[in-house]
Amino acid sequence: MTPPYCLYVEDDENDALLAAYEFQRATPLHMVIQSTGRQALDFLQTIERPPVFILVDLGLPLMSGVQLIYELRHNDFTARVPLFILTGREDDEQVLGALGADAYLVKPFKVPKLQMKLGMLGLSGLLIGNDP
Repeated sequence: MTPPYCLYVEDDENDALLAAYEFQRATPLHMVIQSTGRQALDFLQTIERPPVFILVDLGLPLMSGVQLIYELRHNDFTARVPLFILTGREDDEQVLGALGADAYLVKPFKVPKLQMKLGMLGLSGLLIGNDP
């Protein structure tokens, strides 16, 4: 059985490594990182359970974050999974509804901010961590 995990789709290796480090310190959840939308969709076809939540960078290569979100929202396996847009801009809140995302985070995101957003979705406690 697949243990609980979150899926992070990010093409910038530095952003991904920083997030993985911070995430590992703050949560017992495993973070699966995929660098393209296609890799993320392929990965999701190989597992038994959907992620607890998904983080998607909008600026992905080959398949944009917008296209990936569309695919995730139109797939029965991931349609109801909380989905966060990751962006470098502070003004992307307007795109949330249009894309079907639940919330957005500005990169590089901080785990406390992610925890706050999860709490707003009724998922507080997911990131109770090892370090304050």
